[in-house]
Amino acid sequence: MEPNQNLTSKGLESHNLGYTHPNALQIRLETDTLLLQLKEHLEGKLRLQQIDPVTHKAEIAEIASGIPLMNAEGVHSIISFMRTMINPSTVQGNFTKEEDFQDFISDKKSALLDSLVSNAPNWELDMRNTRMVYHSCIGLLQTFMSRLIFNKERESYAATFSSTENTTNGRKGLFG
Repeated sequence: MEPNQNLTSKGLESHNLGYTHPNALQIRLETDTLLLQLKEHLEGKLRLQQIDPVTHKAEIAEIASGIPLMNAEGVHSIISFMRTMINPSTVQGNFTKEEDFQDFISDKKSALLDSLVSNAPNWELDMRNTRMVYHSCIGLLQTFMSRLIFNKERESYAATFSSTENTTNGRKGLFG
């Protein structure tokens, strides 16, 4: 018997709670985690939940995981730029043509590159790190926004809210 099946007096029930539960939609619309991971990358930090040995309460601790790629102003500006596109509202949008998606990405590539180059001195962005920041942002943006092509993200919501149940009463064959 599979983990998502139950044997009952009525027969075998099969359901897909992990994918059809209403919280699944919330997880799919949640974008803060993506942006936090990008922010940690830019800052060269990780945020980990730890238990304080004295108070025994959970707290978030920041630990170095590399070198900062830019200063706080730059990180804030990049995360703000990305948040305008990576958010719960835009994920429900729609690119009706592949070309719309490509045009959007092309426009954002230009805007990001312009911001990185023109603000590098203010953001303490070493030009050797510019490509890494650029590719990290564009890779995330392309992956996220590709969900909107041909409305596939919203179409897939139907599976989140649907459930199929099959039961058998121990009969063999079509008519028992």
